[in-house]
Amino acid sequence: MTAHAQSSRSVNPFKQPKAVFAVAFACVVSFMGIGLVDPILPAISDQLNATPSQVTLLFTSYLVVTAVAMLITNWVSSRIGAKRTLIVGLALIVVFAALAGGSGSIGGIVGFRVGWGIGNALFIATSLAVIVASASGGFVGAIILYETALGVGIAVGPLLGGLLGNVSWRGPFYGVAVLMAVALVATVVLVEPIPLPARRTGLGEPLRALRHPVGHVLRNVTGHGEVGRLVAEHAERTGARAIVVGAPAHGGLTALMDAGTGQSLMRYATCDVVLINPRSAELKPAA
Repeated sequence: MTAHAQSSRSVNPFKQPKAVFAVAFACVVSFMGIGLVDPILPAISDQLNATPSQVTLLFTSYLVVTAVAMLITNWVSSRIGAKRTLIVGLALIVVFAALAGGSGSIGGIVGFRVGWGIGNALFIATSLAVIVASASGGFVGAIILYETALGVGIAVGPLLGGLLGNVSWRGPFYGVAVLMAVALVATVVLVEPIPLPARRTGLGEPLRALRHPVGHVLRNVTGHGEVGRLVAEHAERTGARAIVVGAPAHGGLTALMDAGTGQSLMRYATCDVVLINPRSAELKPAA
C-alpha cells in the first residue's frame, strides 16, 4: 500500500516521464474515434448504399460495445497486468481500424467498429491507472494531462475525419490505424510493467459495487477513525484498486476528512491510498 500527498500549487502536468506522454498521445487518438466517422457519414452512405439506420450503427455499435466491455477491463488487467491490457487494447484498435478502412460493405464496417470498441474499452479503462502509476510530476498533474488528452481527442476527431475524408472515406480509418500503431510501439518501449494487484477482480464486482452506495456505507458513523475503516472496507469489498482522498473546502465531509480519518484509512486499506492536499500536516502514511 502506498500513500501520496501532493499540493496542487506546485503541479506542472507537463513534467512527466516519456511513458506518460506516450499513453497520453494514445488517449488523444483513442478519443478521436468517437467523432472520427461523423464527417464521412454522407460519403459512406452514398458509396456503400447504406440506409440512415445502418449509418447510425457506426456510432451505436462502437459506443455501446465500449461501455459494456469496460465492465470486464478490471477482470482482464488484474490477470495480465495493466501494460499488457494497454497493448492488447491498442493492437485491437490498430487491426480493426485498418479492417474498417478496407471494408467494402456497411455491415463489415459496423462489425469492425465493434472490435474497435472492445479495444478502446480495454485501453481507456486502463490508461488513467497507467498514467498515474508512471507519473513523476504529481498525481494531480497526471489527472490534468489525462483530461487534456480527452478533450483534445474529442475535439480533433471530427476535424481529422473531415481532413482525411476529403481524400477518401477510408482515410480516417487508416489514419487512426497508423497513429495507434505509433502509440502501440511507444507503449511497448517506454511504459514499464506495473505489478499485478494482490487480488484478482471478479467479473461481477463492478455491478455488485452499485449495491453499496457511499451514503449507506457512512450511515450511523460515530467517529472520524470509523470513517476511514468503513471506506477501506467498502473499497476492498468492491474490488477498488485505489482510494483517492481530497480535502473538500466545504460540505458535510469537511469535518471528517482530517488526520484521524486518513490514518485510519491507510491502516485498514488493502489498495493504494492517494492523499491530495491533506488538511493536516500530521497526515502521514501509517506504519
